[in-house]
Amino acid sequence: MVKNLLYFIPLGLLFIGCKKDSSPPEPEILETDPVLLVKVKRPVNVAFAGYYAGIPVHYNETTRKYPLLIGLHGLGQRGEGNRQLDLLADAGLGRLLALRKLPPNFVVNGRNFSFIYICPQFGGATPTPEQVLNLIDTIKNKYRIDLSRIYLTGLSVGGVITTETASKFPRTFAAIAPLAGVSNMDVIIKCRSMAKARLAVWAFHNDKDPTIPSFDSKYLVSTINSFAPVIPARLSLFTDQFGHDAWTRALDPAFKEEGKNLYEWMLQYSR
Repeated sequence: MVKNLLYFIPLGLLFIGCKKDSSPPEPEILETDPVLLVKVKRPVNVAFAGYYAGIPVHYNETTRKYPLLIGLHGLGQRGEGNRQLDLLADAGLGRLLALRKLPPNFVVNGRNFSFIYICPQFGGATPTPEQVLNLIDTIKNKYRIDLSRIYLTGLSVGGVITTETASKFPRTFAAIAPLAGVSNMDVIIKCRSMAKARLAVWAFHNDKDPTIPSFDSKYLVSTINSFAPVIPARLSLFTDQFGHDAWTRALDPAFKEEGKNLYEWMLQYSR
């Protein structure tokens, strides 16, 4: 009797769960103005006392997900995350955010991309990889992030933290860029981890850096490449400038190698 009832069910109802979504695709909004700088003056965890966030102007007008670029600073920008938060504007990615010097849109492989930028301030002790991951989880819960496009960079000690975090959690990131500093402990183990995970790595260093020797970056990149990774690690060694600051040049959107700046290079890669 039950079988016979099926003959009386309208055919259209049998396929109601298979109906295609006929709503039109969301129109793309092209970002043309510099990102909005939001200053978050409250702790994220015991390591990060606050942060700068660079948010695309049209973020609230769309449901799209955005690539995330986190920039870790050096020792000179540590602070308590409130009155000292603007030390982030002294160097690196935080400086470019404050000066509104970051392009609002990047075109890579025919697609438009706009980053969400996060520059956290260290409250005291050097952050651990786990604390960096906790920061990322916090940002993922607050903003719409494309989880296949999370990128990490850092200058000086921030570069050391970048490589330590990426080697411990390599599949979290699509690409990293340590600037004038990389981890020099357990290098072979860390490089094997990054190479095995197909993590894209582009390191920058001044050849005559008096603070952190360029040998560290040379050794890291050559060791990664000794494992014959799918994506060879690369090193930009600046032989024409002295001092520790390799990050100003590396982060400058006008600085390009092989036709791409650092941001465009990162966006080639996704998880």
